Amino acid sequence: MSEWDYWWPDGAGLHEYLGWHNGVGDPLLLMDDLSDPKIIKRQSKAARSKELERQEITRGLMSLPAGRAWVYEWLSKCHVWRTTFTGDGLSGAFNEGMRNIGLQLLNDVLLACPDQYIAMIREANTDERNTRRNLATGSTSDNSADEYTEPATDDDSTGHDATDDYNIG
Repeated sequence: MSEWDYWWPDGAGLHEYLGWHNGVGDPLLLMDDLSDPKIIKRQSKAARSKELERQEITRGLMSLPAGRAWVYEWLSKCHVWRTTFTGDGLSGAFNEGMRNIGLQLLNDVLLACPDQYIAMIREANTDERNTRRNLATGSTSDNSADEYTEPATDDDSTGHDATDDYNIG
């Protein structure tokens, strides 16, 4: 009987009290020996495999227009492109937690498929432009077939100033 047996009711020792019989479930016995190079190699391989699977899932999601729209919606909900400051510490902390999740998702997208990120932003801008146009004209039709066009640059041969596209200056 160990010294712990006297601390728990009914003569049950700590291991029995916590349901650890013969070392099963004991967190100290379940930990890997991190000084063993074989264990380190096995854990590194498992982590790399998990990361590759995560990137494949992200690529699959971003390969579809609906998937890119879903990711964009969540990045927006998570305040990735705006400040989380509210003036209240608790709601600010909550918003920063949401933003942290959004930034992790953004990081996954940028690592797995940066070209699809650009496509996602272009599609979101086109959708926003169409929504604004529909609101301005009172139209309820969906002009989602409109193609994205690159904004003109300052050195446009037509003499068009690109800053007009962004309402700058």
